[in-house]
Amino acid sequence: MLKRLVVLLLFVQISFGQTKEGLELCILYKNSFSAFTTEKEANEALDKILNVIGASKNFTLIPCDDINNALAVTFKGDRFILFDGKFMRDITQLTNSWANMFILAHEVGHHINGHTRDFLLATVLDDQSLEDRRKEELEADEFAAFVVSKLGASFAQIEETIKLIASNKNDLYSTHPSYDKRIAAVKRGFDKAYSDSSSSGSDSYSTNGYSTEITKKGEMIPRYENPRRGIYREWGITEDGKLRFPGHLPYSSTFGSWQTLKSYDLENYINPYSKHGTKKIITDPFKIQWEENQRPVKYVEAKTKGKALSPYGSKNVELKVEIRTWKNNYDLDGRNREDDYFYIPHKEFRIILTGWVDSPKETPYNAPTYATFNYIIDGEFSGQFVTHVGWYETKYDRETLQPLANPIRVPADLRFNYKVTKFLQKKNYEFVERLKAGKKLYLQFGNLFYWNGYDGQEGDYDTSQISYDYSIPRYTYEFDLTGSSKAISF
Repeated sequence: MLKRLVVLLLFVQISFGQTKEGLELCILYKNSFSAFTTEKEANEALDKILNVIGASKNFTLIPCDDINNALAVTFKGDRFILFDGKFMRDITQLTNSWANMFILAHEVGHHINGHTRDFLLATVLDDQSLEDRRKEELEADEFAAFVVSKLGASFAQIEETIKLIASNKNDLYSTHPSYDKRIAAVKRGFDKAYSDSSSSGSDSYSTNGYSTEITKKGEMIPRYENPRRGIYREWGITEDGKLRFPGHLPYSSTFGSWQTLKSYDLENYINPYSKHGTKKIITDPFKIQWEENQRPVKYVEAKTKGKALSPYGSKNVELKVEIRTWKNNYDLDGRNREDDYFYIPHKEFRIILTGWVDSPKETPYNAPTYATFNYIIDGEFSGQFVTHVGWYETKYDRETLQPLANPIRVPADLRFNYKVTKFLQKKNYEFVERLKAGKKLYLQFGNLFYWNGYDGQEGDYDTSQISYDYSIPRYTYEFDLTGSSKAISF
């Protein structure tokens, strides 16, 4: 019921269901009382919105109960934004905490773009076409997306709000555009928000595109003198005197079906703290410089087990997400050359699938054998990864790292869209954002393909040359995303 109200009423500029007297009464009545908590919060949010664009507050916020709406209107020469507090709270409960800010920014956008006409005049001369109204709604959406992205909302969070209030029904006879048109306007807002980020004087880095991940400058500054403690991922001895191997560490926290560990790799390597260890603090500036290109300042690793929807699928698949925050905004390639493939400045996103044994054991990993994997999140968002698949020979036990009497073949971990280009990092970032906001992930092998370079200038793989060298079944794997947002966030 609420969704229907939202679709019909949200984001209008003038509500013609109200009488002139009713609107005036609401304004006069509400102005005669001191501000409630919700009005105070709304004014604080308005201040944040206006600070983004450097505008002064030359219109008034008026709480107006029982209108099931938020609207921008001009009345007797003054500009107002009316909002129903209960309506705003209901929207937030159905979406996320950024919904209120987006709705308010949308209404501010109507004022900033000069969409609103005086209520008294509009009720007499309603000569605006539906097409013009839809155009104004898209302009307000674009403005709101620009503002909230600057304030820190993710694309997925804004998309969640649009999903609630819009549909893809024919909008020819509607004052509001279809979902596809509104989401396109939102994307334009995000593009504009970060197109000039490199010249920003703020204490954060961002990027082009509709990414809203922000890297605070303080995140990349290691504290060698007073390192932050956490799970130490290096080889050596733990605090209780036990031997530890990288990649086989105890996970420190559990959120829903997810396990996570978080560490400050670089500073804890330079200034180790294990009382059982023998390493000394590194002071050689050349060694420190080298380690700064080898170890992230911050490291997050979160994983969850999946299940095959077929009884013949792999039994021990795990999905792992790694986010590495680096001191430098580049990586060094094999020839020690700087390579900037980060989509979010200083941050690297890795997606890894382990325990997948559906390919034949004779499939070579080092050849390499290229493959696509397709994913769907909540039946709505979909995409594709590229990886190498196959098996390789090892002489060591993967858990204990002890030598084996005879070599065995083991499946390789599948690194999706691994490094390579900024475009592929963008795809991984967007996947992580969807993951954090989703409930269920479904993953399935797509095709094998022969290497054929990259498709276009963006840096995506050309997967058109399909390979039939090996027969691989397409089993679907399901992953529960409960707790993923907390597990992945540092």
